[in-house]
Amino acid sequence: MPEPRAVARQIGEAVRSACVEAALTGYEEASISGLCGEGAFEAAVSAMRRLDLEALARQVAPADLDREAPPTLAYAVAATGALSAALLGGAAALAARSGPHAFLARARAIASRAAALHASLGAASRDAPSASGSVVATEALVEIAARCAQVATLSAEVAEHGRETASRDADTALKLAARAAECALAAAAGELRGAPEGDWTRSTRRRMWRAGLLLRRALPAGAGDATLG
Repeated sequence: MPEPRAVARQIGEAVRSACVEAALTGYEEASISGLCGEGAFEAAVSAMRRLDLEALARQVAPADLDREAPPTLAYAVAATGALSAALLGGAAALAARSGPHAFLARARAIASRAAALHASLGAASRDAPSASGSVVATEALVEIAARCAQVATLSAEVAEHGRETASRDADTALKLAARAAECALAAAAGELRGAPEGDWTRSTRRRMWRAGLLLRRALPAGAGDATLG
């Protein structure tokens, strides 16, 4: 029988995950519908308030109560990346309707890619490995960093070519995604310290370098974190 504290932690994790998912979905749908940033935020809060707590309670199965909570950092950076991707999707969708004519087709393509990144980062937050200090944990962090770097790069594009609200929302998405990527890269670098040199470590460092390069191209000069060096 699990301890009461473990039960409380598992329930808290389930509620937190459900709130994040509801907020992301509500924000994304509102943004795509053309609401401004403030309106989309209110929609996200409203979505959390409408959560079916009875259904959520039934989902916390007794067999799951012994499971460890996912790592705080991996969960946080993936969830932040998912939120930034949702924000980018809304900004790109808005730019596809009201942006410069030459950018409309590109904005639609970015909105589509943002939806895929939102889904993959959301899945990464749910499937984060249960312990650090392993190949699986390092791989997860590097993959999250790479996806967040893609969000940052696409956000920079919409911020540059979009108009008014679309540009502002894309700039916010850029900042969120960049910080999430930087944190994931720093954590992955920490995981690699002391690891035996070999094909996997060299390949992982190359992937980290590529993610860092994407961030350098997306961020304004001097805005990058020291972990990108």
